[in-house]
Amino acid sequence: MLPEPEPGRILLNPSHKPAPDASRVRAQIKALINREFFAETAHLTDLEQWLKKRCEDRLCGRIIGPQRCGKTTIANECVDRISGQKGALRPIPLRAHYTKCLTSWHSRKLFNQITKELGRGARGGQPEDYRLRAYDAVELLRLEALLVDNAHYLTEKAIRDLIELAKDCGISVILMGPTNLDKALKSLDLFEYFQPHYPFSNLAETEFSGLIKTFEREFLGLPESIKLIDSKATTSLFNASAGNFGTLIEILIQVIRDSSTDDAFYFDNQVLSQVLEGYGEIKVAAPV
Repeated sequence: MLPEPEPGRILLNPSHKPAPDASRVRAQIKALINREFFAETAHLTDLEQWLKKRCEDRLCGRIIGPQRCGKTTIANECVDRISGQKGALRPIPLRAHYTKCLTSWHSRKLFNQITKELGRGARGGQPEDYRLRAYDAVELLRLEALLVDNAHYLTEKAIRDLIELAKDCGISVILMGPTNLDKALKSLDLFEYFQPHYPFSNLAETEFSGLIKTFEREFLGLPESIKLIDSKATTSLFNASAGNFGTLIEILIQVIRDSSTDDAFYFDNQVLSQVLEGYGEIKVAAPV
């Protein structure tokens, strides 16, 4: 039997049996770190409606916001809702598709990735072949909107080819990226092609508090009787993360990882204080 948690130290998922060994606990922590945490915010509804308009008017546009503010997660959820896609099955019409640039991408790499994701990829061939296969995939699946994340990594030629794809196939190309994407588009004299704009921002404090509750109840599976993060700690987390979704998750994962033992998962408020100090925040008093 597990010992009673110390004051300020809360056992997560207390109904679960303790793991039999340290390797199992490490595996569970790794699974927790890799698990997707999704919470519905105002951005989800607003972006879904904005994307539906782009599917209808076929205008290209931009989704701009700070790094790690949740753009990617919410955009993927919106694409799945609009397209009706579940898992690997692709409905026709697909309506919307999301792709992500990982490094500095030129046209060949971009179109090859798109055709591969849409199930029309092929090895070899000239650059024009890759472009034609992308056109073929877009028309076959009756795509209406293509979202390209990390668009600030695209070369000028790749962006111009996306503009041509939008014109020739009658689809909306949506570029996603941080605020410097706008500056890059203006310097290339391509900004006018992507005028419709959806601005992403970090969470407001009230929405941030709701996110904390979702993390406690849905992600960690804690009952209503257990209040893991009190109002003071929530304020400290908000200040340390500036309402940034990615930074919040980064902090919480550190606390859970460093609080847990070989026996079970724990959330220690003293560890929370130590982690927050690294982000420039004051200590959080443990609940009595």
